[in-house]
Amino acid sequence: MSTTLTQRVIDTRCLSPVATSRSSLIGPIGLTGLIGMALFAAQSATAIDIPRTIHVGPINGPGSSCAYTTIQAAINAASTTVSDTITIDSGLTYSAQHLTIANKSLTLQGAACSGGIGNSPEADPRVTLTGNTNASSAVINISGTSTVTLLNLNITGNTSSGDGGGISYAGTGTLTLTNVQVNANTAGYGGGINFKGLGGVASLVLGTDGQVLNNTAQVSGGGLRIDGSGTLSVRASGNLIYNNHACPLQACGGTNTGYGGGIELVGTTAIIDSPGSAGLPVIWKNDANYGGGIAVLAVDPNSAQADIGASDPNFPVRIEDNFASHTGGGIYLKPDSSPGGVTDYAQLFAHSFRIDHNAAVEGSAIYGDSHTYVFFPIGAIVTLTHGNCSGLTCDTIDRNTTEDSNGQPTAGSTILLQDSDLYATGVHMRGNVGAHAVREVGSSGILTLADCLLAENQMTAELIAGDDATVDIDQCTLANDAVGAAQVISANSDLMLTNSILGEAGTAALSHTGGSLMVQNIVALNTGGLPSSPNIVQANPLFFDVTHSDYRLRVQTDGVTSTESPAVDFAPTTGNELPTDIDGRARVADVVFLVNRFGPKDLGAYEMQPITDRIFSSRMGDAIQLVQ
Repeated sequence: MSTTLTQRVIDTRCLSPVATSRSSLIGPIGLTGLIGMALFAAQSATAIDIPRTIHVGPINGPGSSCAYTTIQAAINAASTTVSDTITIDSGLTYSAQHLTIANKSLTLQGAACSGGIGNSPEADPRVTLTGNTNASSAVINISGTSTVTLLNLNITGNTSSGDGGGISYAGTGTLTLTNVQVNANTAGYGGGINFKGLGGVASLVLGTDGQVLNNTAQVSGGGLRIDGSGTLSVRASGNLIYNNHACPLQACGGTNTGYGGGIELVGTTAIIDSPGSAGLPVIWKNDANYGGGIAVLAVDPNSAQADIGASDPNFPVRIEDNFASHTGGGIYLKPDSSPGGVTDYAQLFAHSFRIDHNAAVEGSAIYGDSHTYVFFPIGAIVTLTHGNCSGLTCDTIDRNTTEDSNGQPTAGSTILLQDSDLYATGVHMRGNVGAHAVREVGSSGILTLADCLLAENQMTAELIAGDDATVDIDQCTLANDAVGAAQVISANSDLMLTNSILGEAGTAALSHTGGSLMVQNIVALNTGGLPSSPNIVQANPLFFDVTHSDYRLRVQTDGVTSTESPAVDFAPTTGNELPTDIDGRARVADVVFLVNRFGPKDLGAYEMQPITDRIFSSRMGDAIQLVQ
């Protein structure tokens, strides 16, 4: 082999087009030497293709001209074997853009300097690429095996008759958006981005300040539509999916259209753990028929899944102010099945989240739909677990409302599940408005609530309804809700209600009409409908401060008399307790100066921790809390 030829990167920012070759020889040589060296290289070595930077911008004269004045020309000149960088100068206007990248790996980056002569960058280096109002394709179209990074761009103003208003991707590889806005585009599917994995693994990554805003899908996927073998990652600071629309005003027609105002996942997976942008929710004010914020759709033979959980404990993942004109204001899920009866699951896994202020006709926060294969219904799977939010309140489903497109109330539920499974641990539900806070419909569903708080909800029917489903409620506090039915909980199948508090004034606790029943270790303001047992007590639970929404339990003294919640140190331990209460504190904390009723475990969502270092005088004074 010959000695390796010396290579150097060529930056075309300030060089004429003739100086843009991929390699050069260094040293003063004569014609004979040049010819000999060329022959030697041709016979015994292959030239090395190295990445280069290609500059697009205005031409300013000899010696400092840019290589290209159009982005497509620079893309065409980019390597097919290495990853080139195309720097797009803000000195030109880039309108009517419909760029095509096929089987190439490269970076397209905006640069806020003029004329390719290295002016100081501006505060925001984003360069705007504008499409057409009557186009047949996206602003950027990527296909084949292509790994593309978009940096410092605003992709906007395109109305496409195809899929993908701002960006269309169909292939394998990775598309990464950093400091990029995909803004105010329209298409049939994927108003902002239509991303389809074809022939292998493909990943769409919203990097730092990757944002999808104000886009419209005439059918589905207002902001983002992810399909095929593609996956979605929304994990960086500054991510924002805002004010996108799927099937606007139901203009698309039909009942099986209009999925995913913010995000539509079709047989694929998304990881969403971004803190959002500048204090704003990461998925905010989007709308659709089904799944105003997110629609998770299994499509045979592929399941679909959304994983939501904060990467930064100071910033819960927030899905807020989204609207569905049909079902699933925050999140909608629907499974599928194969002809052979194999289930394709639609799943939500969430922790360290806030699903607040959403609205829909039904399922204002979450809707788990069902799919029937022959005679066997299958449903979605929703798993909500304890999060770590650095002392902040998280894992909330608060202030969601069931209403129609005209803002009129409907008889819907905050969480509605059809033949679906809900496993919720450590969840707060407060201030929601509708018929039910949680309702399970269908005999194949499972409704499990543990370490939960339901308080201050405004319901026209039962707070919790299990229609033919198996219901299991443990260590929950239900308090201070407006309940329109004659009972707080209704079930007509198997029901377990244990270690809980029902602080609902004037409303019977339970209506149970079928299946097995197990109720034990309960304190309720009204025990109507509950069986008679020494461990089922009708009493005031004595919350710490209902006026300020503090549903911890009261144990206090003024130095002379003590006031103790009957729910403190009430139940025996079983060894199967969750390790912590709803606030992440140790679940079994015996208050040793109190006499246990049946054991050291408190009832409800909160396990009170004793304060042992306080000294009291013997005379009357202000009451002091002895637990926290």
